[in-house]
Amino acid sequence: MSFHRWLQNLRAALTPSRGERPQRGSPWAATYRPNLEVLEGRLTPSFTWMGTFSAGPTPPYAVVTGDFNNDGTIDVATAADTFNLLPGNGDGWLWSPVPIADFPPIPPEQPADFTSDGIPDLISVNGLGGGVVVRPGRGDGTFGDPIYSGDSGHDGLVAWKTVDLNGDGRLDLVLAYSTMDMGGMGSSLLGRGDGTFGQWEDFGLGLDPRTLAIGDFDNDGRVDLLVVDSEGAPLLLHNQEGHAGHWFGARLIGTHANRSGYGAVVTATMAGRSLVRACRADGSYMSCSDARVHVGLGAATRVDSLTVRWPGGHVDTFHDLPADRYVTLRESHPAPE
Repeated sequence: MSFHRWLQNLRAALTPSRGERPQRGSPWAATYRPNLEVLEGRLTPSFTWMGTFSAGPTPPYAVVTGDFNNDGTIDVATAADTFNLLPGNGDGWLWSPVPIADFPPIPPEQPADFTSDGIPDLISVNGLGGGVVVRPGRGDGTFGDPIYSGDSGHDGLVAWKTVDLNGDGRLDLVLAYSTMDMGGMGSSLLGRGDGTFGQWEDFGLGLDPRTLAIGDFDNDGRVDLLVVDSEGAPLLLHNQEGHAGHWFGARLIGTHANRSGYGAVVTATMAGRSLVRACRADGSYMSCSDARVHVGLGAATRVDSLTVRWPGGHVDTFHDLPADRYVTLRESHPAPE
């Protein structure tokens, strides 16, 4: 890669069991249990408690949300000794946690379609050795054996994101490290569209990077990187990778769903090929990324149809959208802006 320096109503917590108060001097294990609390957002800046659910057998250090079983409702997964899935019921209720995979001690990101089959896959990264593992989704909340395993050789992973860097319609991977011997390092992996990646490409990332966010800062259709360096000024890396294809971007505005459209699933179809992307701004340590949905189209010059499945279940479909531009899509509105 060539760069130039330039939830849905969920709060995760290790909560005290009801009726208990932490005792001064007591260890966490004695007063805290691995629970999740779900709170319903209101129109005012307040929440209504909906329930407390078990997060698994051991306290989680991270929580990931997404539609893991492809049923149109938000699920919750917790990362601890194992990766546990709590399927969502669509009304704020979560089913009991089910272990679905063993993972190294770095939380996986939201599910994403690395195999280009419309089914969410799962990726995890080992923060100690930089190893990447991809497990294909089966569409029912379970995942197959790893189809890709690679290692950067760097230690000190601090953040990583999935993104289509070159517009070819295949999801790529960007990782940021704060290494002991080389300072800040970045690695990029170009996806092949089948769950595997090409060779690792390294680039410098300052002295001590701590966060990684993505966004098209200059609106040229190529997604850029923003890194915060604890030892210096923030680094904005302009994506100079040559376009492998066209692109399309959309800002979502919910009317019944949340205004930012977070959690919406977008399916773009062109020339018989469908790509699935999600509207999110989270997914990286202490950072917020561009919430616009960016889709690489490859050789296609138009999007034949684009479907938005909003949180709550409403579906909008738009037809014959030109490539290489950003539009605004409002929930329940018939035409893009």
